[in-house]
Amino acid sequence: MHTNGFRPGMQFGKYSITCQLDEADDCDRYLATVSEPSGTRHCVIKQIPDFDMGPTELRFLLEKEARVAAGLNHPNIVRIYEYGEVSGLYFVALEYVEGRTLEEVMATLSGEQLRLNLPTVLALGLAISDALIYLHEGVVLGTQRLPLLYRQLCPANIQLSSQGAIKLADFPFYRPSDADLRRAAKTSLGYLAPERVMGLEFDGRADIFSLGVILGELLLGKPVFRKSNSKDTFTAILGEVLPTMSSVRPDLPTKVDEVLHHALARRRDVRYATARSFYNDLLAIASQVDMSSAAYELSALARNQVPSRHAGMLVSHTGVRSLPQTSAVRAIEFPEVNSTGEGNALVVWIALATATAVAGAVFFVLRMGV
Repeated sequence: MHTNGFRPGMQFGKYSITCQLDEADDCDRYLATVSEPSGTRHCVIKQIPDFDMGPTELRFLLEKEARVAAGLNHPNIVRIYEYGEVSGLYFVALEYVEGRTLEEVMATLSGEQLRLNLPTVLALGLAISDALIYLHEGVVLGTQRLPLLYRQLCPANIQLSSQGAIKLADFPFYRPSDADLRRAAKTSLGYLAPERVMGLEFDGRADIFSLGVILGELLLGKPVFRKSNSKDTFTAILGEVLPTMSSVRPDLPTKVDEVLHHALARRRDVRYATARSFYNDLLAIASQVDMSSAAYELSALARNQVPSRHAGMLVSHTGVRSLPQTSAVRAIEFPEVNSTGEGNALVVWIALATATAVAGAVFFVLRMGV
């Protein structure tokens, strides 16, 4: 816990800090109760990190971002109630979602060598792509429509509620640079689009790429690009040949390959142009499969429970092996990349990865047909 931060038992205004939820380089989050005329409820207090700027400049930035964040109203985005300042500490009050992050769920599945069935992955993809449509097409603030980017889409920022809801969490309250993301959120590196790895300008298509990586990882039961260090991760993002999902998951229709490879195109002009077009193609696949148990399965995962046998959530290429109250199989094993250390400065590795991408591009073009 930061020594100059909030602490359990601390009370200010209508908020009372209960406990610390987690700690990170960029911010700490606390569970709190808030007293209102309608009663007492839980919320999350997120401490805004200190920046190299004066209080006046920081306040201006926060007020600007607060107006934007407070205007967000979508069922698949965690609500931001307000921002404030107490004793020199800046914070935002967020909706509390009881459940687990997708990152935590994926860690559990990986430990059991399990992976999700297609309907469950589609349900998650549809929910998050719908949230991206809402952001990318613009949030109405007064008389203006302001398009927004999520910027840091990764499993750690997707929350599954015990009621089956899927929400984008920790919407960036300030606009983090790519350097901020590299320093503060190493878990997001494997989900960055190629243009971001290379430090280029980016748009909503970068969010689409990130979601494509997440869906591919859920289907494969293994990371698509993420390696043991940033050098190998960036090299993979820029040039590694994408796996063909249906070749390692015979239960998947070939349309899944078409959609995910479209979302994961290295060239932005070949990738899905909009989140809506990505959503529509995911919906077309969902219309051909039984989606009836997806919500139940997601809520069970959020409660850290294994769904019952009839749900058929967990699959594998080796056949069915019995687990308590479930049908499950072993996920496909991919060789791990051995590496020693993080290497030199990021810019050096970006140059190396870019050079590697030239050779990998030939194979990638043959695979993708672009």
